[in-house]
Amino acid sequence: MKSLLLVLLFFLPLGLSAQIQISGIVRTAHSGEPISYTRIHQSGTANGRLSNELGYFSLKCPVGKVQLEFHHMGFQDLQLELVVARDTFLEISLEEAETSLDTVSITTFQGVRDMQLGRTSVPMSQINLMPALGGEGDVLKSLQLLPGIQFGMEGTAGLFVRGGSPDQNLILLDEIPVYNVNHLFGFFSLFPPDVVQDVEVYKGAFPAEYGGRLSSVIRIQSKEGSLDTWKGQFSLSPLAGQVQVEGPLVPGRSSIFFAGRRSLVDLILRPFTQNSYQQADASGSLGYYFHDMVFKANYLVSAKTRVFLSVYSGRDQGQLSISPLVADSISTQTDGALGWGNLTASLRLQQVIGEQWFSKTTFGYTHYRYAQELGFELYDESDLISSLETGNRSFVRDLILKQDFEGQLGSRHTLKLGGKLSFKRFEPDVQILNTQNGNVIQDSSFHGTEYLSGIGSLYAGYRYEDTRWEMYAGVRGDQFWTEGKYWTSLQPRLQAAWYPHEKWKAQAGYSRVQQYLHLLSNSGMGLPTDLWVPATRNAPPASSDQLSIGLFHEWDHRTTLSLEAYWKRLEGVIAYRDGTSYLSDFSKWEDRIEGGGGNSRGIELFLHRKSGRLNGWISYTLSKATRKFSQINDGIEFPFRYDRRHNLSILANFVFPDPRKSISVTWMYVSGARTTIPEFQVYTPFDLYQQLQGSSDVAITYELAYLFGHSSSYARTRNNFQIRPFHKMDIAFRSEKQKKRGLRIWEVGIYNAYGQQNPYFVYFGSEWQAGLSEPVRYKPVIQEYSYLMWIPYLSYSLKFGHPG
Repeated sequence: MKSLLLVLLFFLPLGLSAQIQISGIVRTAHSGEPISYTRIHQSGTANGRLSNELGYFSLKCPVGKVQLEFHHMGFQDLQLELVVARDTFLEISLEEAETSLDTVSITTFQGVRDMQLGRTSVPMSQINLMPALGGEGDVLKSLQLLPGIQFGMEGTAGLFVRGGSPDQNLILLDEIPVYNVNHLFGFFSLFPPDVVQDVEVYKGAFPAEYGGRLSSVIRIQSKEGSLDTWKGQFSLSPLAGQVQVEGPLVPGRSSIFFAGRRSLVDLILRPFTQNSYQQADASGSLGYYFHDMVFKANYLVSAKTRVFLSVYSGRDQGQLSISPLVADSISTQTDGALGWGNLTASLRLQQVIGEQWFSKTTFGYTHYRYAQELGFELYDESDLISSLETGNRSFVRDLILKQDFEGQLGSRHTLKLGGKLSFKRFEPDVQILNTQNGNVIQDSSFHGTEYLSGIGSLYAGYRYEDTRWEMYAGVRGDQFWTEGKYWTSLQPRLQAAWYPHEKWKAQAGYSRVQQYLHLLSNSGMGLPTDLWVPATRNAPPASSDQLSIGLFHEWDHRTTLSLEAYWKRLEGVIAYRDGTSYLSDFSKWEDRIEGGGGNSRGIELFLHRKSGRLNGWISYTLSKATRKFSQINDGIEFPFRYDRRHNLSILANFVFPDPRKSISVTWMYVSGARTTIPEFQVYTPFDLYQQLQGSSDVAITYELAYLFGHSSSYARTRNNFQIRPFHKMDIAFRSEKQKKRGLRIWEVGIYNAYGQQNPYFVYFGSEWQAGLSEPVRYKPVIQEYSYLMWIPYLSYSLKFGHPG
């Protein structure tokens, strides 16, 4: 027995040496851009891998003849036969399918392995076809059609993921967080589909490399630019115009991508506002516009080393100026401005180290700023009588350094390691008040406090894959500091999967996440007027624990079904106390909030057909979300504002026999959101008012009670009223045709096709009633306001340099 053991130990190194490492990068054939999550499979075996989000893969194979298959939806499958004797690095180029809408897959590997608990990846080909408000495609709005993700108000781009609020979403653009993703108060987001290469959403079971937000990670990669030919695009819709250009600086080695967009809202509204001012015997102007720009450059130092530079800049700007004539010599001048914007920049170095390790080093910067100003001046002819200037502003700056490593340790083992340093500077609430009356000038500034904070993170994640089992174990450690105080957290991440059949998968996962900043919000929608604030001594970091289970099935190479259930507990979330808000007073923000927690649970169903003449999905979510604060609602648990029990979404894309023509339809049904309405009101009775005014005229007393009497509204529970359900249908027809100048695209559509008057918000009003011998009576009135009826649109795009 000892002799046999010695023989086995002698030959063991020889057996190990018979395995070599095949690694490489998968890119598109025409542009050279990496293709994330490509399936690489060794023919005739269960040996396979997915490339990572940047196209890198590494696979253990035996020495000798090896046949590999490469598959990704929307690209032609590739079969590659090699004879290998040592570790080998490959550069793989995949050709786009003749039409990405009708791709036929021939891969034999079980595609159900590509489905992960809590993660959703939608092909950009489907996002590009979705109907959109005003013809302006929007990546974030398309995500609202996925299970577990809800919108806030109609038409807006806010995301509420599994009972969370907008500040709990970590939205990464080229690895850098973006703090406010809204244009036009949420009606558009920063990400039109034409500039996005890939989008990926994590709703739970978070890998250890992601942290800092409680509810989701939305990873967006912008396009990188073609390495072999110059291309361009011009697009025009009723609301915005866009141009983009991409091409090689050094063919095959370096490329750039540039896209710019500007809204047309101010150009459309200007004639109407000027006419309305003239009719009111006033002069002035009213304008609003937004613009954004994406620039990306990359340089291929070698087959294994690449450098990227990414920059995004965007801003919304609104201005108001009006000067009416009040009397013969008295006039006023009112000027106002509102603006907000984002700036992000990143420098990234990607390297393949040896044949088994992939390295990514990122240095980034992000800056979000918001400012509001309003000025009023009163003149007697040309003499200034008095003036008032008010305003508030806030900003967030973030400096980031990240290092990530990924290693393939054999055919079944993957290890990810990394760390991150982040230094933030907040100025969350600066309110300015300047007044002048005659020669007296007063200047006041409130809450100019700046907060400095920092986060240091280390993580490790290990994944094991077998033919029947899959396991992931990870841990993330954070240390956060601000105001001289430190918080340390350890966040475990666990997943386990079982494959009872090649087309079935069962999976369970647990994750703990910590969040070190808050959003002070009146509306809960993530509007620019909301304030980003750091976690402090009085508002400690928030945390969440999430358990989830899922069952996944692949019917064929195009159609998948997933069923997931989750339970999430939140701690350390904040809310305004009763009777306070962002503009309620000049007290410090920490004195107006209350900390608490919440629970969220639900079931999600997702039937997804990724390609074919008829493709799309059906998404359904059954969920419940609550909040609880010791000093709010008498410490009793109450529904979260966007606790919507039922959420059903349907997307259908139909491609005509001529693949250049298609029609897309979306339909949504969502339970109504929650709001608080008063249940009773206390008011000054008319007889007391009569005594106070010293009048016996009943008619005058009623008028005084209505106009000047003090009344207070009370509700025993928060979010005690549910708005009626929301539903609508959008339709779009798309036609492409190759012209001499390029590929021409027309799209005509209707938003809210059957004109459903969905409530945008609920207004709580009152009616006053009185009799000659009775006190003034109060009658509550609830009114729902709608404003988006059916809206037709027409958009035009011209792409040059693109194949027809």
